[in-house]
Amino acid sequence: QHVLSQAFYKWMESYDILLTLGTANEAPVGLTTPDTPDSNLMWTFLGLPSIMMPVLEGENHLPAGVLAVGNKYQDLLLLDFLSQLKKANIIDDAPITNIKE
Repeated sequence: QHVLSQAFYKWMESYDILLTLGTANEAPVGLTTPDTPDSNLMWTFLGLPSIMMPVLEGENHLPAGVLAVGNKYQDLLLLDFLSQLKKANIIDDAPITNIKE
């Protein structure tokens, strides 16, 4: 973990924010649908700050997320990036209301 973390921190020095898909698909329908693995585990393993943004929509009209990842100790930069997206009306904090049971 240490070797991988150090290599990734070094690579991330060239970038402010990494954007990647946060899930393999849209959110599951209902509360009984099996969940699919997501990519958050990798970022947690590396100790990097990350925030999921539900900015995409799947064929069931449920959210699919884009994950914003910052470098180690760059939490405030990541939050500032999201604040700028919100000011530009690219993301919002409206609740998701079309979840079906």
